[in-house]
Amino acid sequence: MIKRYLSEEELKIWNNQNISNEIEDSNIKAECIIWDDIEDMYKYKNISDLEGYMKVKKINSYNFGDLVSFSTYRDTGTMFIGKNGNLINKKDYTNAGYLTIPYEITQYLKNATHKYKDIEYNYIDLRHDDVLLETKIGKNLNSEFKYFYDPYEDKIWVDYPNKSQGEFNINSTNKQDIESFYEGSKKEQAKIKLFFELKNNDYIKFKDKYGSTSELPKIPKTWQVSCEGGGGGSNHTYSSIYFNGPIETLAEVIEKINTFYEGFNYKITL
Repeated sequence: MIKRYLSEEELKIWNNQNISNEIEDSNIKAECIIWDDIEDMYKYKNISDLEGYMKVKKINSYNFGDLVSFSTYRDTGTMFIGKNGNLINKKDYTNAGYLTIPYEITQYLKNATHKYKDIEYNYIDLRHDDVLLETKIGKNLNSEFKYFYDPYEDKIWVDYPNKSQGEFNINSTNKQDIESFYEGSKKEQAKIKLFFELKNNDYIKFKDKYGSTSELPKIPKTWQVSCEGGGGGSNHTYSSIYFNGPIETLAEVIEKINTFYEGFNYKITL
């Protein structure tokens, strides 16, 4: 699970709902206008501080949301051009040097994924009324929730006011699922650890039955599932998986797990 730790200043930005008159044009595609190894990146606070460099490189224009990369190694030195040319530090929810499009930029975009269509990124923060969310999930999403999107797995992550976090497949989630998870997160919680291992004939049987060895049982959407490790090889796989959710539906979840893995090698630990 991706955990975000937002500063007080960032929380103020997320909670600012009075910016409708400052919306930027999402149809202007973002570009990386500078991609170079430039020292002392943090001394540059505004794109105007790079005026001399841009003249030499014949960079004549830029737009809101464009990228400035001070390092050619991954995206460790990337900034974004914000309002009034201010340079915004990028976030990195992967902690591995990959790109996240931050809310400091996307709060001014109604169709952020369209604007960054030509940019490779791992996560993007989204307004509650972003076109992607309204198209896939529905309109009138709760503006108190904080949304970010993983394009590689087609997942939406939602941070809630009580500091819980939900993970949802964007193609099979609706507004009620997101609301229900929040209500469930307020209740007493339970945690289950599942270990399962498939070898040889069991591996083949499981794959024939479910279509994939990574398939999981269908549990209530008020629960979350996270894989905490695994491995395997030819006709062999094993994994440790955690299930978290309201204790009131614990018995139902255990029953679904038992039914799903019946006849295979697995162990449930509470």
